[in-house]
Amino acid sequence: KNYIEITNKSAFYIYKADISKLTNLSYEEIKEMLNILKEETEKKMKEPLVSSLMILDINERKQEFLEKARSRIEIKNLVLEKVKNKDIDIFIQWIYDANLNKRFFEILARAKKNGEYIPAYKFINILQQENAMTLLDIAVITNIIKNLEKIKALTNEFYLNIYPTSLSNNEVIELLKELIGECHKNEIMLNLELTEYAIVANKDIIEQLKSQLFYIAFDDFGVGYTNYELVGELADTNMAKTLKVDGSIVKKMLESNIYKSIVESISIFSKRANLKVIYEFVDSEDIIKELHSIANSIDLPKEKMFFQGFYLHKPSPLEEEYKALGHS
Repeated sequence: KNYIEITNKSAFYIYKADISKLTNLSYEEIKEMLNILKEETEKKMKEPLVSSLMILDINERKQEFLEKARSRIEIKNLVLEKVKNKDIDIFIQWIYDANLNKRFFEILARAKKNGEYIPAYKFINILQQENAMTLLDIAVITNIIKNLEKIKALTNEFYLNIYPTSLSNNEVIELLKELIGECHKNEIMLNLELTEYAIVANKDIIEQLKSQLFYIAFDDFGVGYTNYELVGELADTNMAKTLKVDGSIVKKMLESNIYKSIVESISIFSKRANLKVIYEFVDSEDIIKELHSIANSIDLPKEKMFFQGFYLHKPSPLEEEYKALGHS
C-alpha cells in the first residue's frame, strides 16, 4: 500500500490508498482525484482541529472521489474549449446602494452546457490548475467589448475582476486598453477589481495603464495580501475609488464579534480614505441590518456604502437583463 501525506505546522492528514485498486483508472482520473484531495485538505486545515492526526482511507471513498473527478474532467474539457473559442456568456450581479436601489453591477462569466449555465465556482479552480485563467479573461473582455451597447443601456458603471497573471499578458493589456477607450467614449465608468497582490506583482503594468480612464476597486479586502498603505496611496492619487470587503468576513460577522470588528475597522478606513465600500456575500436581511448599524456607529456616509449578494440579486444573463428593458 502507498500513502499520501499532507502536512502543515500544527497537524497532518494521511490519506492511504491501495494502488492495486486504482489501476483501472486513467491518469487524468487519478490526477483529478488528487486535486480534489488537495482542495479538501486545504479546507480542513482552515477548520479547528479536534485531533492533530487524521487518517483517511481513499479506497473507502473511491466511488465518491471518482464521480467528482469524472464530473470535473467533463467540465474542464468543456470550459477549456469554451474559453479558447471565446464562447463565454456574460452574466451580471447587481450591486445595491444603502437604500437597496440598483446602482451598478459586476460582470461575471458562465459557460453553457446543454442549455444550462455552469456557475464559475465549478470551473475557476479547474482553470487555475490548467493555467487557463488568462484565456478566460481574454474571452470575457472580448465579449464585454462586443456587448458594450447593452451594458450602457443598463448602467453607466460596472466592475470587472481581472486575474493577477493576466496583467502580464500582452493580449489582455491590449484588450483592456480597447475596453477602457470604448467605455470612455460611451461615458461608462470602468472599475477593475484587483487584489493588492495583483497590483504589487504588476507595478510596471499598472504604471503603464495609469493614464487610462479607469478606476481600481480593491477586491477581497481583509483577507490574503491586505495592504492598507497601497490602498491609501492609490486613493490619494484618485486612481482607486472602491474597496470590496471580502464575503468570507461579511458572512461570519453575525456569529463573531471578531469578524464584526474587522468589518467595522475596514469601514472606518474606507471612510477616512473617501472610498466607496461594497460589502460582498450579503445573504440575509440580518446582515444588512448589522451593516447599517455599523455604518451608523461610525457615521459612514450612506452614499458610500453598497451591498452585493444572492439575497439581493442572483447573477443573471446580460442578454436577459437587456431584453427586460424592452429590447429585442
